[in-house]
Amino acid sequence: MFTEEQLLACVPKLQKFARSLRWRHGDADDLVQDVLARAWSRRHLFADQGEGSLMAWCGNMMHNQNVTWVRAGIRRDKVLPPAGGRHGNRPRFAEIYAAPDSTDARVIVGELTHALAALRPEEQEVIRLIALNDMTYQEVADKLGMPVGTVRSRIARGRAALRLMGVSDHLLGR
Repeated sequence: MFTEEQLLACVPKLQKFARSLRWRHGDADDLVQDVLARAWSRRHLFADQGEGSLMAWCGNMMHNQNVTWVRAGIRRDKVLPPAGGRHGNRPRFAEIYAAPDSTDARVIVGELTHALAALRPEEQEVIRLIALNDMTYQEVADKLGMPVGTVRSRIARGRAALRLMGVSDHLLGR
């Protein structure tokens, strides 16, 4: 077991960790709050293993909760209402970006633009060409003068990073 003061001493590190997992500060704050509530309600399960073990325990809990949120977000995105488009009934970033006619669409465009800006420039470039210009991997490879395998690798790394930020694959042309 641990005391309330010991748990509160972990808050600054938990906030820093949460901001590395969730790029929106509100989401990061929610994640910290959720972890603190979970840790407190499960304090009887904590086995003190020395200095830093409480932070490690809470950090593990935060990582697991973030994974749960990301998976739940992806499932939620897969059942968006119909919006036409050639990719089934789900709107893609290119379609939303072209006509941000609602507040929700403008928020999505802003958040995706912010998320893309967090990527490395080479990952941003290939994702934008595919997601916004609706180009194929081969077209991107030809345009940039690189092997298609390099394009695939950059897309995979970029999408993985975006997934950790809570961005669903289908919005990016997958």
